[in-house]
Amino acid sequence: MPDYKIGDVAVEDVVTPVRLLVVNPESTDTLKHEVADRVPVVMRRTAPTTAEAEAELRAAIATARIRFLSSLNITLGGRPTTAAEVGSEFYRDTLRKVSLESPPNLPFAQLAPVWVSGFSDENVIDSLLRPLREVMASPIVAERNERTLPSDQPVRLIQVQRATDFPSLQELESFGEAMPASKLLLLSQARRLVESSFPAGQEETGRFVAGFVRNNTFPAPGLTEILRVRRIDGITVSDTYEAAQTVVKKGQMIDRRALVALTILREKNLVGVLQARLDQEQVVTGMKAEQIRWMMIALGGAGVVLLIALIHRGTRPAVASVLPTPDNQVMAISVSTSSPTLVGTTTSVSWRDQTTLTGTRENQVREAVRMGVIGWMREKFVQTLFSDRAELLAVHRQAESEIRLLEQRLEKFNVAVQDRFTVYEKRIAELEGELAAKGELNRELIGAKIEVVKEKLSVERERLGVN
Repeated sequence: MPDYKIGDVAVEDVVTPVRLLVVNPESTDTLKHEVADRVPVVMRRTAPTTAEAEAELRAAIATARIRFLSSLNITLGGRPTTAAEVGSEFYRDTLRKVSLESPPNLPFAQLAPVWVSGFSDENVIDSLLRPLREVMASPIVAERNERTLPSDQPVRLIQVQRATDFPSLQELESFGEAMPASKLLLLSQARRLVESSFPAGQEETGRFVAGFVRNNTFPAPGLTEILRVRRIDGITVSDTYEAAQTVVKKGQMIDRRALVALTILREKNLVGVLQARLDQEQVVTGMKAEQIRWMMIALGGAGVVLLIALIHRGTRPAVASVLPTPDNQVMAISVSTSSPTLVGTTTSVSWRDQTTLTGTRENQVREAVRMGVIGWMREKFVQTLFSDRAELLAVHRQAESEIRLLEQRLEKFNVAVQDRFTVYEKRIAELEGELAAKGELNRELIGAKIEVVKEKLSVERERLGVN
């Protein structure tokens, strides 16, 4: 199969011999975008903000009260103030002087008479705080930015103590209140609501109280991105190619989808070739061992049969016959299992001596034949063993050479996987470097990013089965 690249044109059809499950990059990216868009935008909401705003309003009023009563007491020469002082010239002068040093629009018209009379101003302060509390019970953001707060996405509010706090991964996954982005109030909208809570004629009082409204909800784009990465991690869309189905047609331009399919097919082919080679070597080795075993059995059987035959011939007795001649001479003839042998003719040697001599010679011949056959069998057996051993060694060396070649191919094939792992490990090292260089405010965010990258690296190792 040619080594195609994106943009190349296929020169022939590519048909898969096995069933393939191939990830579709375009469809996977589209699905991941859809899932990511459905992930709510994470917002951090500070619970103590309302109490802080209330404390600031009380402090501003208390400071103005102390200044007003102190200035009025000095003007009166240390004389205690009474309700009769309200509306007097020195009362108005003191009120005008203190209002210049106090926050704008502070409602002295409601508070100063209470102060001069010596009564508590708590009822007046409660009437001012009531609209402030009601408005700040809603989430308030400083501004609406389409990058951090899209109008068509839901938001997820997570309670924190301070605006600089970051929730943990468990809190990010399990806790929080979801709501539409339209329910978030801008800071300007919240202040107008507070102003409109006061009746006509008290517009300045409404502006004074609205000045203490502050935003209590803060976007967290980094946390939103972490949550999106965790949600889309592992999402894939796969195409299935059945056996004998065309993966790439002749003349087709190679795109990402076709390139991934060809890569998977090439990996399958390489693994199949390696397995077939190993199976073939095992079969050949088994056949050779089986041949040697049967040859050993055959040679052993032949040797046993030959040995039994020789022993049987050695135990058969010689048969002698005495034939009379016309001259009263005796001819001794020794009969063996092979052929009769003429020993001799005499008139003076008895037939018993002739029989003994003939038996001795036959035994010598028989022993020589037996020793020759055994030597020939031994030499033949040793030569066969040496020949088989040399053939097995040659097969073993060839198998080792082919296995080394296949291992080299596998190493080249694993380069891409190792590069992918290197990228993850490099990114983890960079994030850890950033974590060491950043301040305390960003440590938890960078630490969360490191955990996400490590989880992706672990998932990739498990998917490819690489340790």
